[in-house]
Amino acid sequence: MSGLPLLASAQLAIAADAAIRPNANRRPERYGYLIMHGWTFITAFGDSAVLLPCAVAIFFWLGLSQGGWSLAWRWLLLFCAVALLVAASKLMFMAWRLGIPSLDFMGISGHSAMSATVWTALLALLWPRSRDNSGAVGAMTGLLFAIAIAVSRVAVHAHSWAEVLAGLSLGGGAVIAFLWWAGPRWQLQGSRWLAVLTLVLILSLTYGHRFPSEYLLRVVAKHLSLDSTVYTRRSLHELRE
Repeated sequence: MSGLPLLASAQLAIAADAAIRPNANRRPERYGYLIMHGWTFITAFGDSAVLLPCAVAIFFWLGLSQGGWSLAWRWLLLFCAVALLVAASKLMFMAWRLGIPSLDFMGISGHSAMSATVWTALLALLWPRSRDNSGAVGAMTGLLFAIAIAVSRVAVHAHSWAEVLAGLSLGGGAVIAFLWWAGPRWQLQGSRWLAVLTLVLILSLTYGHRFPSEYLLRVVAKHLSLDSTVYTRRSLHELRE
């Protein structure tokens, strides 16, 4: 009879340990979920649903500022040129399977390229100016934010490192050269706080939405393909094998 309490205590201990272990096992999963959720939060800032309205806002801010409409149209041309290069690189693989299997490369990352173009230009325009600051701090801040977005694309398994590096090189190189060419004309005229409030309004209306760029590219690729096949990353891996 004296062994019964000990047996009962042992059973309770085993039951308590079994109850604790699932929670302990869930902790890494919970942390992994939180980290992935953080990357997903960042990557949404690079969607075209957000970047297109921001690019249009830059166009009108420039047109009404010192740079005038001539600079505004040149900015729009730059934005469209980067977007077309991204789309062309993706269509080359989706329609004709022209990629680089060894680098897991099937097209330039649009999030990376367009984020580097828009966020760098946008923060350079909105950043407060001083005698020692010509917008370079804003441009660097925007470029760092674009790098974070590019890393998030790898983290959420949307792109390879080669694809995001190509995007950063394209968008970052193009916008830095453009800002250097524009010089002091790349400056906001009027209330900077009103522009910031406009940006907040744009983000509140567009953040979390997804522009159907992949769907549109698939439709175009299907028409360009010789046999109506749209190639995917699995097709790239098959080439590597």
